[in-house]
Amino acid sequence: MGGPYYSRAKEGLFTVERPKTSDMPDIDRLPEFICNSVYLSGNDPGMLGRLTSLPTEDEIRQIKKVFDIEKILLENKQDRLGREKELHQYARQLVQQGKVKEALAVLMLGHEAKREISQPGSL
Repeated sequence: MGGPYYSRAKEGLFTVERPKTSDMPDIDRLPEFICNSVYLSGNDPGMLGRLTSLPTEDEIRQIKKVFDIEKILLENKQDRLGREKELHQYARQLVQQGKVKEALAVLMLGHEAKREISQPGSL
């Protein structure tokens, strides 16, 4: 596949329209931790790369208030790998539902949480 064409085994061929102008036109502009995620399928980063911009800090803060996200963060507070896995899998579900911007916010939130845990005195 390529360009605007994607495929899912259960759903067949579909297209995602590419914006005419973009601050972030390709998956090459996505953060490395998203492109290298073992929890996202091959199509997921491509779908995320079609967004015109990264989520704002406010959008990331808002997604944190979603019940499912709060639950993932609380249940995996001390388990960085478990938190990453759960957030990436949740983001993948959002991509499959067509909620691509929200999915990217979830992934960015997970990355923020990882940085906070790694900073001394942040717990």
